[in-house]
Amino acid sequence: WLNEPGFWVKHLHPLDRSRTVQVYLQASIAGKALECEYRMVAADGRAVWLHDAAHIVDDVITADGRPVRPLQGLMTNISTAKESAGELRESRNRAQEIIRASRDAIIGINRDGIITIFNPAAAGMFGIPRAEAIGQTPAFLVPDEFRGRHEARLQEYLRTGQSSGLVGSTVE
Repeated sequence: WLNEPGFWVKHLHPLDRSRTVQVYLQASIAGKALECEYRMVAADGRAVWLHDAAHIVDDVITADGRPVRPLQGLMTNISTAKESAGELRESRNRAQEIIRASRDAIIGINRDGIITIFNPAAAGMFGIPRAEAIGQTPAFLVPDEFRGRHEARLQEYLRTGQSSGLVGSTVE
């Protein structure tokens, strides 16, 4: 790193080189700290993701008397976290596609009992656009005479995590 001039720039991943060098130059000129993520090319040719946090060290004089503003910081290998995030994103996308393509109505709620998933089959079954269902409680889908019992069972499920036949079952 220190013995080979230009080592860092030469080993930046080609897709990140311009942006990353620009971030460093701007931080150096402004005299401000920086924090960024970028890829380096490892000795074996694979890309390694780094998180870099650095700050300017003021009042440094070189051996020949020139003032310099070097950066000092910490680089952390975040490759595993980046790979995991990518796999999670792929998994979510795959699940969303399965839900969207399902012929069965699928309605999902969050921990507050608010609809967050309402697939096209559900929209067709209930005659309600997805955008209208998202953000509501499922109670608005239930006929008035069953709504009280439905809400009580849903609240019980949200409180205990135990289904009394409402969640996870087919309801006609």
